[in-house]
Amino acid sequence: MTVPPPERLPKVLRQTRVVLYVQSLLSILGGVLLVAAVSSLGDGADTTALLLLGVASILFALPLLVCAIKLRDRLPWVRTTALVFEWITVASGALGLLMSLVQGAVPTGILSLVLGVLVLQSLMKAEVREWFAGRASLPG
Repeated sequence: MTVPPPERLPKVLRQTRVVLYVQSLLSILGGVLLVAAVSSLGDGADTTALLLLGVASILFALPLLVCAIKLRDRLPWVRTTALVFEWITVASGALGLLMSLVQGAVPTGILSLVLGVLVLQSLMKAEVREWFAGRASLPG
C-alpha cells in the first residue's frame, strides 16, 4: 500500500505561509536583539520591562512559526491558532499606531499591522475555511 503524496498547498496559503515565516522570524530576531542589548547594559539600569518585552516577542513568535510549518497538514487548530495570534497582532499594531500618532511620535508597528491583516484576510476566506475542514480543494 502506497501513501498518497501530500496535497500541494494552495497559492493563497503558500503566500500566507511566507508571511507567517517572515513575522515569526522577525519577532524572534527582534526579541533576541532586544535581550542581547538589555544584557549588555549591565546592572545599573532597570531593564526588567525591556527584558520581558524581548522574551515575550520570542515566545509570541513560536506559535506562529509552528503554524507556518504545520499549515500544509490541514489541521483546524493551525488556522485557529494563527487567527488568534494575528488578531492580537493587528490589535496591538493598531493600538501602537494610534498611540504614536496621538503622542506625535514616529509611527511604529505598521509592518506588523499590515502583515497581520494580510494573514487574517486570507485565513478568513470561505474557501480556506472549507479547505481546512477537508470539504474543498483550492486551486493551486
